[in-house]
Amino acid sequence: MNSTRFTCLDYLDGLAVHWYWDNIFGPELIDFTLKFMPNRLLFNTEACVGDKPWQTHGPELGSWSRAEQYAKALLQDFQHNFNGWLDWNLLLDDQGGPNYVRNYVDAPVIVNTQNFQEFYKQPIFYILGHFSKFLSPQSVRIATSTSFYRTSINTLAFKRPDDKIILILFNSASIPQDICVHDSERGSFVINVPAHSIHTILYM
Repeated sequence: MNSTRFTCLDYLDGLAVHWYWDNIFGPELIDFTLKFMPNRLLFNTEACVGDKPWQTHGPELGSWSRAEQYAKALLQDFQHNFNGWLDWNLLLDDQGGPNYVRNYVDAPVIVNTQNFQEFYKQPIFYILGHFSKFLSPQSVRIATSTSFYRTSINTLAFKRPDDKIILILFNSASIPQDICVHDSERGSFVINVPAHSIHTILYM
């Protein structure tokens, strides 16, 4: 887009970004972009793990650390006003393909090509489910905050069209934590969040 011709932005309904190198270019870049181009839809349109030269290429069956990468990315993106989130490959073979340039990566579902009779749901699959199973179209994100010493607790909340609240809690620490959730309109409750776990709570 030619930034010197501001009318060209009238033809731009939204933006699509990939998650690669998010650890270098933080979400502040997205915030800046949305200030420059407000009222645009924003989507993550590609994500995968095992793509970097220093990473194990292809699937790592049962890898929770890779699932945590997805959890952190999803939480961060929605906290910074993303409207939707797409993975790159929902299903790959046990090599991490097929791929014509041999860019073998991981995926939420891996097919056993030795017998073609079974597939494996990776931890990534269940991370995605914490969002896709409970978030419905037209859900609106609502603000959350955590105590300053809860640095390992990441939160995200939405109000659905049916007036129910979705609260997602992710504990990246190596110890469990008791969390007191306070909703100024609907009351409070305490929940134990085990180490390295994610929870989705749906309440009225």
